[in-house]
Amino acid sequence: MAATSQTFEERFEQLMKLNVEKDAQLDYLIRQLDQAMRNNQKEIQSSRFSIESKALEEGAEEEDSDSSVKKKRPIRARCAKQTSMGFKVEIPEFEGQLNSDDFLDWLSTVE
Repeated sequence: MAATSQTFEERFEQLMKLNVEKDAQLDYLIRQLDQAMRNNQKEIQSSRFSIESKALEEGAEEEDSDSSVKKKRPIRARCAKQTSMGFKVEIPEFEGQLNSDDFLDWLSTVE
């Protein structure tokens, strides 16, 4: 063996340090994802609130005007009409509120 080659113990120690670094990076990314999900949830809730309040205001105005006017279909209904390219996939709905671990589990299930 050459003098520069590592022993198994040295290589193991090096890999363990690398593993600790990767775990720290993973923890950091999970915290970042968790924070981003919380921010998105806040934005969604505030936009829902503003949409609902606008709808209530418009609803009161529509009662006074002609009620036979067609309303716009929700975005989900418009998106559901897109082509399926000949196959159907059942994707479970994500139900994990703001927990990033639940999201990662769901994501791996979907993949």
